[in-house]
Amino acid sequence: MGGRRDGTLILASYRGNAGERQSSPQVSVPSDVPLRVVVTQAEPSPVGLNSLRYYVENAGQIPVRALVVRWQFYFGGNPGPVAHTIIDRWGQTPVAPHEQVDDTFGPIGADPGQSVSQAVGEVAYVEFTDGTQAGTERQEMSRWLARQRPALRNAYRVLFEAYRTGGRSGLHRALEQPTSSRDQAARSARHFLLTALEREDLSAAMQEVEQMSELPIPGQP
Repeated sequence: MGGRRDGTLILASYRGNAGERQSSPQVSVPSDVPLRVVVTQAEPSPVGLNSLRYYVENAGQIPVRALVVRWQFYFGGNPGPVAHTIIDRWGQTPVAPHEQVDDTFGPIGADPGQSVSQAVGEVAYVEFTDGTQAGTERQEMSRWLARQRPALRNAYRVLFEAYRTGGRSGLHRALEQPTSSRDQAARSARHFLLTALEREDLSAAMQEVEQMSELPIPGQP
């Protein structure tokens, strides 16, 4: 079982390659941030880490609009790659008080024969619906979201305009256009649309896309 010490949540140690014992994944939460972050599963591989699963619980009274966790990975005690996991509920239902949200990410690559010996996370940024922000990378992540959200809104507008002017075939052409791996906004908008299409028809899904394309951006006129 995991325990809590000085704001750090710890999962019981897991075994990596050849059964060697690995350090417990940890997530540091600032004392003034009412969140609970728990790592529930870490799956090592011969070349890094296959996946890491965790959940976030809003332990406060104000809904959470966005959360960023920064992960530092170690191989044999040496620092490896850094990854950021981002949960952004802008334009969607925020994380309500006492609600839990699951997230899984990976794989994390390494040289052959190396497995992750330690994973350390910290709450880099949290944004509440009343505008309050906190976290170890508050300024950097706030600026990143201030750039990302307009780009995402524009990506929704591109999809909706393709549908408005070209109907189903126009939307399909837009979805078939290649996107750069760095164009996270376009990829996120497409994922939102495809997820909506799994639960409703095209017309209803495009209404959601239209709503997202007209959303105001927090902190911007």
